[in-house]
Amino acid sequence: MFRSLGDLTGASLIATDGEIGRICNFLFDDHSWQIRYSVVDVGQWLTRREVVISVSAIDQPDWKTKRLGTRLTKEQLRHGPDVDSHKPVSRQQEIAMREYFGWPAYWTPLSIRCFLPV
Repeated sequence: MFRSLGDLTGASLIATDGEIGRICNFLFDDHSWQIRYSVVDVGQWLTRREVVISVSAIDQPDWKTKRLGTRLTKEQLRHGPDVDSHKPVSRQQEIAMREYFGWPAYWTPLSIRCFLPV
């Protein structure tokens, strides 16, 4: 069944220790047009109003309750790398988030491709 991203906009994102906030936007890969990140409005509990979370860290939605779970904690988000959700995410920011949160890399680093056997 196909769903619209509009169906997820406003959905609650639930961390292991409580609600993080509501999904307010999505960031796409500009080459493949795959969704890479969700932008979450965290309200007042964090000085940053929005955080960027990899879709690999978000569980399948519960369409009836309009809620999604994540294996992250509020504390992880509080101390995670700061990414401006209104600008393109740089590779350096992606690497910093991947290293901090342990998210898988969706890209193949050039240095690895150069050494693969032919």
